[in-house]
Parts: sequence; C-alpha cells; structure tokens
Amino acid sequence: MLMERFDIDRWEEYPENTSFLRRHIGRYAWVLRNTNYHDNILDVGCGLGVGVFLLYSGCNYIKGLDKNSEAIEQCALKYNFPSLEFECIDIEKYIVPPEEYNKYNVITMIESLEHFKYPDDVMFKVSKMLKSAGRLFITTPMKSEDDNMLHPAHKIEYSETTLSCLMESYFYSHKFVLPEQYGITPYKGRNFLLCVATWPKFKEEKLPICTL
Repeated sequence: MLMERFDIDRWEEYPENTSFLRRHIGRYAWVLRNTNYHDNILDVGCGLGVGVFLLYSGCNYIKGLDKNSEAIEQCALKYNFPSLEFECIDIEKYIVPPEEYNKYNVITMIESLEHFKYPDDVMFKVSKMLKSAGRLFITTPMKSEDDNMLHPAHKIEYSETTLSCLMESYFYSHKFVLPEQYGITPYKGRNFLLCVATWPKFKEEKLPICTL
C-alpha cells in the first residue's frame, strides 16, 4: 500500500523502501539546492514535516501547511525549532489574509498538487503569497495514458502540457527539470514532473483550469 504521508521513522514499511526514501528526500534536495539563507519558505501539503525539516537548514523562516490536524500536531511536537512553524490549513478553503501577501520567496508543493480538486483556486492563492521574484517548486506524478490514478486519493494528475497550461495562467515563466538528476526514479512505472515557476502574475480573480 502506498502511504501518502511519508513518516521517515517508518521508512522501512514503504514499498521499495530504499527507493521510496531516496525519491522523497531527492524532491526536497532539489528545492534546497535552489534556496538561500534569506528565503522565507512555505510548504503546502507538508504531511509529517520531513521536507520542512530538510529545508529548514537552508532558509530564514519556513512554515508547513497541511489540512490533517493529526499530522500538524505531530510536526509541531517533533520539529519544535525557532523560525519553523506548522499550521493546520486546507489551502483550497483558505482565505489568504493581507499579511500573507508577497511574504514568501519560495513555495513548495511536493506531491500535493494532485490532491486538489480545484487547482486554480490553489494557484490563485499561491500567486498572492509569493513575492514578485519568488519561485514555486512543484513535483507531481505524470498522468498515465490510460487515465488510471496512481493513488485513490488523487483528484487530478497532469501531463506536461496540462501542467504547463496551469502554470502559464498564473506565472510569467516556468520550466521542467529532469527528475533523474535528483534520484527521483519512476514509481510503478510512472514518471514524475518537476516544475519551477517564477514571476507570479497579479490577478484580481482566479482563472478556470485548463482542460487540455
């Protein structure tokens, strides 16, 4: 069974455990190589906080968001450090307060985009919270040709074309990165998309998701 929230203390219980661990850490290693000590980081869908802790060493401040209250409680107990915090928030229902506008240099969505039923809502909010020269890092499983979901909890899976379309609606620039460079190997024959988007577009209203 594929467990969606990665608990590093139980890594041996995961399928292909060594590869699963390398894959998970590799995603955040990619982000870490592109951050610096002045960055404020937001991790959307932080799960049990392993990625937040990994990024903590390379930033000024970091916050992890997840809608699962139990996961957030575990994070707060395990990773109780200065300039690191967790908050229980469902990003799809979240109303971004003015103090969160233009706050983050980096926002990460590591294996979380596929869980959102309304990704345009999420992108709209992310673009408001990201600074004008900020960067959004996304990893997500590539859509299969037969439209079978990799996990039953997934709402939408993306091809490079549909993810590009979504990014173009909210960012002036984006590019894809080869996952193999960071030890992110296929899972069950499925590759992953790694995308970094920059220069969010200011929008008063969210846009409908591209349906290519």
